[in-house]
Formats: sequence, structure tokens, C-alpha cells
Amino acid sequence: MGDPRTIVVECPNCEMRIEAEVIADHTYGPSMYSEFGECRLSLAVCLGPDCQAVMLIKEPLLQQPEGVGVEALYWGTPSVLYYYSESGDEGYPYMEDLEDSSSLLKGLSSYGEFAVPMNVLKPLQEAEKCLNNELDDACAVLCRKAIEAICHAKNCVKGSLRDKLKELCEQSVIDSKLLDWAGEIKVLGDRGAHPYRPPVGAEESRFGLEFAVEVARYVFVLNKKYDSFKSRPTQ
Repeated sequence: MGDPRTIVVECPNCEMRIEAEVIADHTYGPSMYSEFGECRLSLAVCLGPDCQAVMLIKEPLLQQPEGVGVEALYWGTPSVLYYYSESGDEGYPYMEDLEDSSSLLKGLSSYGEFAVPMNVLKPLQEAEKCLNNELDDACAVLCRKAIEAICHAKNCVKGSLRDKLKELCEQSVIDSKLLDWAGEIKVLGDRGAHPYRPPVGAEESRFGLEFAVEVARYVFVLNKKYDSFKSRPTQ
């Protein structure tokens, strides 16, 4: 047998990014968490000093933006679904983040009928953490990442992000107003990623996140609700 696999994850018990040793894992699919229908669940133990919290960790299967074929697939950012510590503390940190009444992401979920794909939801969650810690450039970059993930979730994968957004609009997934919003998010993300461009301000990063969340809500929640409404039995 080889060395045990480890995952770098944000442990909710010791509140830091740290390695966790995998005890067992299982890959399953299809899954709403992953654009390629597979997701890996791992049972792992935190390797932090005086921690050893047991965690259930989820990793979605994703694809590199410009990659083609099996080599382009990779396991996405791990998320802790549940943890239990030796002191008896336990929690569901992922769901607690989504249920926070002050969160800009309130109402978005990777569960249920109106699920948002995890590769879209995760950068939005990370962007909100950056916003709350005044990391405005990073927030803008993550919002741009979420917009690109929306394009990929809807099979708009060719060309630049601007090309993908245009295709998204041509397919009537978004309208011209949302196309403008998404375009502004792209511009903010480009500014946040390049040192020779003006830094992103606090108000700009907040607006960027709000716009990105509403684009995701429109694409994955409101469109589905409208389709459900239109297909209802009529008297």
C-alpha cells in the first residue's frame, strides 16, 4: 500500500487551512455538484496539532477552461460538509454559510430542485469572504471566475469569456441586461488580476458580487421556476 492521501482543507475546528488524512473515499455520479457528473466524498482526519477533527469532505470533478480530454479534468476545491471534534463540537459549515441571513448568497444552494452547480457557488462563497475581509481585488477575480463557471455549466466554452457570454445571450440563457452585468464583472475581474491596472474599490467589489449572485440566481433558479410555472396544469 502507498502513502495515505491527504487533502488541504479549511478545518472548521482549528479554523485554518491544513492537511487532513483521508481514511476512506467514494466517487459517485451523476451529481448536481459537478458539471461532469462526478463528485468525490472523503472521510478524513485533520492533521493539525491537538485537533484530529473528523470531517466529511466533498470535491467536485471539474475541467480546465482550455483543456480537452481526460487530462484536463481535475478535482475542485474541497468543502467540509460535516465535522466532529474530540471535544464534542460538530457542525455543517457549508450549509451554515448559505443560511446566514446577512449573506448576499442567501437563497442559493447546491441542493434541491433549484440547485446551483458547486463550481459556480464555491467562487461566490469565497468572493463573499474576500469582500468581508476587504480583499477587493480577490473578490473581483472570484466573481469573474463564477461568471465563467456559469458559461461552462451551460456548455458555452469556446473563445474568450466575452465570446462565451455572447453565446449565453444568443441561447437566451441570459438577456441583454444580464449580458451587460456579466461584462462589467469581467472588467472588474481583469482589473483585480493585473497589477498595472487600477485596484478594485470596496463599493465596486460589493456591486460586482451582488451582480454575479443575481446572474447565478437568474440562470439556475428563476429560469427553472419560470419553466415550472409555465408547465403547470391549467384549468
